[in-house]
Amino acid sequence: MKIESDHDDDQKQSNQLEENIEEGRQIEVMDNDEEGSSDDDYLDDEEFDEDEENEPNSEANSGTVIRRTYVPNVSNFKSEAGGSSMEVDDDDELECDLSAYVMYHKAETGFPCLSFDVIEDRFGSDEARVSTYPQTAYLVAGTQADKAQLNKVLVLKCSRLNPIRKPKANEEDESEDDDEETEEDLPDLQSISISHDGYLQWSPNEPNIIASCSVDRSIRIWDIRTKAKAAIEMVDSHSSDVNVISWNRNEKAFILSGGDDGAVKVWDLRQFRSSRPNGQSGAGAIRPVATFKHHQAAITSVEWHPTDGTVFAASSDDNQITLWDLAVEADTDEVAVATVPETVDDDAVNQLPPQLLFIHQGQKEVKEVHWHGQLPGLVISTAITGFDIFRTISV
Repeated sequence: MKIESDHDDDQKQSNQLEENIEEGRQIEVMDNDEEGSSDDDYLDDEEFDEDEENEPNSEANSGTVIRRTYVPNVSNFKSEAGGSSMEVDDDDELECDLSAYVMYHKAETGFPCLSFDVIEDRFGSDEARVSTYPQTAYLVAGTQADKAQLNKVLVLKCSRLNPIRKPKANEEDESEDDDEETEEDLPDLQSISISHDGYLQWSPNEPNIIASCSVDRSIRIWDIRTKAKAAIEMVDSHSSDVNVISWNRNEKAFILSGGDDGAVKVWDLRQFRSSRPNGQSGAGAIRPVATFKHHQAAITSVEWHPTDGTVFAASSDDNQITLWDLAVEADTDEVAVATVPETVDDDAVNQLPPQLLFIHQGQKEVKEVHWHGQLPGLVISTAITGFDIFRTISV
């Protein structure tokens, strides 16, 4: 059973935390071309240079390269030989469209971290910080090692987080020396390990109210002040195990849930109060405010945006991270526009829910996703393959 309750982050330890991290060992930053041990921590900025084979004059690319927009769970591409429809398979090469990101970095910590949280720091969250680069983020995470005695809780400092460098019009005329990044420009990861047997995450709304979800498909709302320990229960909230829930910081009546059925559901707590205790039969039966079924595998994490009460993020075992906005409605008169219109599969895009803002991929076995509370729009996710730190043009 997973439990979330309400509590504010403690800011008093941030100064000491930063000092401790500075005293911890500094992790070597490695380029993609360098060989490194999987047991070392590193933060690796993406290499975004174009492959020579895609250049017009390349001998390996004498034919026409067909580029199309890939939409997970939807896209079907046409075979040039027979013209028949065929699905994307493992032999197809997917390329990330970096124009959709403001910032994108990846990091690894040796053993994967299957759970983490963002630590509030002393630098505030005003507009000046949000728009100023490089940026810094502090995280706490727990590793999942192959042997229990090797597990650690890590406190991480991710610094020198710069935005994606946009190519200039006269970039081809500049020397290669001007394009090389200095060591001061590269992202940096520092960490210290601490001894700890577990963790609790407190939500910010009401400190005496707890929401729980369970493998019995139920969602329960508890008030720890009641002696009877009774809960308002919503049975069969999903068709299978309920894995995760999230409180809404801004619209306090709403919570999110995600289950093994791949569904993300939005619930109104005011319906919980007015329904029957078992939450199921009769006129007071509880129904979700909204249900989203884009994901094709179990939901592993959901979280509301820290400042926008209608936006949330979700991750799934289908290796997708999705960003949603409940305030968006379908507009039949609106025509989809893309950076390169001829590559867009309009039919595939039109099959997506209008509330779906963004699909992020590139990680395997995504376990958790969080918004940075002081850097609105910054998303951090953890997976078997490490951390992704990114900000999109959508949020």
